[in-house]
Amino acid sequence: MVIRKNFNTITAVISFLNDIYRHLDDKYICMALLYDVSKAFDTADQLILAEKLKHQFYFSDLAIEIIYNFINNRWFKVKYDNVESMPFNVNTGVAHGSVTGQLLYILYTNDIINYIPPNNDIYTSADDTATSDVLV
Repeated sequence: MVIRKNFNTITAVISFLNDIYRHLDDKYICMALLYDVSKAFDTADQLILAEKLKHQFYFSDLAIEIIYNFINNRWFKVKYDNVESMPFNVNTGVAHGSVTGQLLYILYTNDIINYIPPNNDIYTSADDTATSDVLV
């Protein structure tokens, strides 16, 4: 996860490559899958996130309401040549530039591990995910 102290995308890549090199040194054939979800933070479904927070992580209704207000009450405007658009409500996704937004995205996607074979290695950093497997 990108929000762990002294761990970021670079350290995830280094860990991933070290494991691949180790398997290759042991004469194994390696396979890797790299996932890059386009507009990942923007496409997280807020209602699904709320359901996961309640049923998988046992957040209270009050905590979910606070989080829902945090991610749902966002607005943006476009400014071009000193002309501003009307404000638009952002009603999908989670905030990009905050630790809270990153943590919510990680909670939203945490069950990806259920769809990856148990012998595969998985590396994640916010919205970037890689898996690798050794072919015998």
